[in-house]
Amino acid sequence: MAPLDAIKTQAQKDGTSVSTSTTDNASQGASAAQNAEYALVFINSDSGEGYITVEGHAGDRKNLDAWHNGNDLVKAVAQVNKKTIVVVHSVGPIIMEPWIDNPNVVAVVWAGLPGQESGNGLVDILYGSTSPNGKLPYTIAKQASDYGTSVVAGDDNFPEGLFIDYRRFDQQKIEPRFEFGFGLCK
Repeated sequence: MAPLDAIKTQAQKDGTSVSTSTTDNASQGASAAQNAEYALVFINSDSGEGYITVEGHAGDRKNLDAWHNGNDLVKAVAQVNKKTIVVVHSVGPIIMEPWIDNPNVVAVVWAGLPGQESGNGLVDILYGSTSPNGKLPYTIAKQASDYGTSVVAGDDNFPEGLFIDYRRFDQQKIEPRFEFGFGLCK
């Protein structure tokens, strides 16, 4: 079940209401969240592998920003709602610095790539029937340059050797936003 459908189903069982904005328009999102007890903001960053074109780019991501105005959407909603929860569906890390330190962003749920049960699984976490216990399979940096790589065309060349992800952060003494293996446990 899709996340919105699962949330609406659970809200109906609880006798609560859900206000939505299903666009990436920041002002519409803020308007929907303004009077809510909690605001859920869904952002994503996918990969097209050359089969789709998103925001003028065919294929893989060209940067580590959330797609579809995601950073501005989070900031706009957090500006009007003191209990903003950000749900991230992403193929890999994104840079969260534009909004992560906002005191109104009270939680981030790194939901990874959604599947057919993503909505039900997310509702279990959001409503507390299941404890979140996943661990990050990569490091999330504070800025893209912390990774020490860039997108290049041509033959593959790996001058960094084994010093990728957390090994690079350790070697260079770079403090990440969230380190490899970060997550909550029971």
